[in-house]
Amino acid sequence: MRYAVLIDGDDGNYGAVIPDAPGAYGGGATVEEALMSAQEGLALWATSMREDGKAVPRPRDFKTLHADQEVQEAIAAGAVLASVALVPVAGKVTRVNVSMDAGVLEFIDTEAKSLGLTRSGYIERAARAFATMR
Repeated sequence: MRYAVLIDGDDGNYGAVIPDAPGAYGGGATVEEALMSAQEGLALWATSMREDGKAVPRPRDFKTLHADQEVQEAIAAGAVLASVALVPVAGKVTRVNVSMDAGVLEFIDTEAKSLGLTRSGYIERAARAFATMR
């Protein structure tokens, strides 16, 4: 599921709110950082909802969302509309077997090491980052 995000701010200081996930938000020095942070905030919000025994509501479609008065006011004030994917946190690690080009794997291992991550940690982080770019 993808949720709409309202992003507002100036160079070096951006905020992001998710209208259909009250209390989920993010921020960062760049728009990209704000989107990544909002995606993390959305995952935490969904986890909290589930832990409280509540269903995670589906997001409104963009047409319905854009008709919302508060969303219209935010856009009129300079916010832009983007979206992030809800990437659930299951809290359970699952082993997988994947195949890929040896050069790509070498790149992943080099990058992971430079960031102090495991191969799995790097791939998971990359998947989450890719989900914000779509």
